[in-house]
Amino acid sequence: MKLFLLKPNKDLSDDNSPWYTRWLKCHGFVIKAKTEKGARRVAHWNASNENDYKDELNPWLNPEYSSCVEIINEGKAEVILKDYREII
Repeated sequence: MKLFLLKPNKDLSDDNSPWYTRWLKCHGFVIKAKTEKGARRVAHWNASNENDYKDELNPWLNPEYSSCVEIINEGKAEVILKDYREII
């Protein structure tokens, strides 16, 4: 098994982003899976309102909307995922 980091792509315009409103949506996952495809499926099935953006869009399954990279246990210490939202 491998660890994968999934995040929304940063270059999406608001009118083409499942994350155009930031509330009640998942903004990242760290997932254990055998493959990228498997990690994307786990993210998809654990997603929130971002899956409701457009019918059949499936942003966690689609590389146009999200990135999925394997986390490699090498290099310097770093934050893997910090997903903070302040509700005002």
